[in-house]
Amino acid sequence: MAHRSSRRRTRRRGRFSGLYKVLSTLLILGIVVAACLIFFRVDQVVVAGNQRYTAEEIIAVTGVERGQNLYTLNKGDIDRRLREQLPYVEAVSIWRSLPDTLMIEVRECRAAACIQTDSGLWLLNTSGKLLEQTEQSEVTEILGLTALQPSAGTMLAVGQEESRKLTDLIALMTALEDRGLLSETGSIDLSSDTVIEAVWQDRLTVRFAYASDYEYDAKALQAAIDYLGEQERSVVDLTFDDGPHLYQEPQGN
Repeated sequence: MAHRSSRRRTRRRGRFSGLYKVLSTLLILGIVVAACLIFFRVDQVVVAGNQRYTAEEIIAVTGVERGQNLYTLNKGDIDRRLREQLPYVEAVSIWRSLPDTLMIEVRECRAAACIQTDSGLWLLNTSGKLLEQTEQSEVTEILGLTALQPSAGTMLAVGQEESRKLTDLIALMTALEDRGLLSETGSIDLSSDTVIEAVWQDRLTVRFAYASDYEYDAKALQAAIDYLGEQERSVVDLTFDDGPHLYQEPQGN
C-alpha cells in the first residue's frame, strides 16, 4: 500500500511540474509582450532610397507618429499607402531598429512610356502603373490602346478586347528595359491584331509577334543592332520562327 501511495504522489508531482512549466512559459511570454507594448515606441523614422520624394513626404503618407508602438504598426498598410499615394514608389521595405526607430527603404521607378488618353498624356512604368499626367514627354509612346479612367497610382486599364495586348505590352517593355533598349524606343504600336510594331532610334522598324518570348526577341534585336551598325531605315522582323529577318525599308515609306 505504501508503495502504491508513493507512486500516486509521484504522478501528481509530475503533472504539477508539467503544468508549472507551461504556466511559467506563458508568464514569460506575457512579460515579453507587455514589455514590447510598453517600451518600444517610435521616436524617429528613418527613410532611405528616396530621390523623387522627400523623407518628410514619405513619413507623412505612412501616418506613423512619434510615440506609437513599434510592434502594433501595420506594415502592410504602410506599404500599400506609400505605393498608392506616391506613384513613383515601386517597392517598400520596413523594419524595426530597436528600441525606438522605424526604418523605411523605398525603391522608386522611372517613367518608361507614355500613353495618350481622353484626359491627356499619362506617364507609366514598365509594369503598367500610371504615374502622373504630363504636357509632353520624351519616353516611349504607346499607340493602339485605349486607357480607361486613368488615375495616378493605379495600373493602366483597358477594355476586355485589349487585355491580351496590354499583357504583351508589359512583357515587351520589361524585356526591352532589361536589355537597355527601351529608352531609345520611340514608340510601340499595338494597333494591329497580328503584329506589334516598334520604332528604335527613329531608324529601325522592329516587328514582334504577339505572345512571343520577348526576352529572346530583345536579345535578337540587340544582336541585329550590333550587326547593322549605323545603317539607316532598316526593318528587323522578329515574327519568324527561324530568327530575325533584316531588310531595307522601301524608299518612300
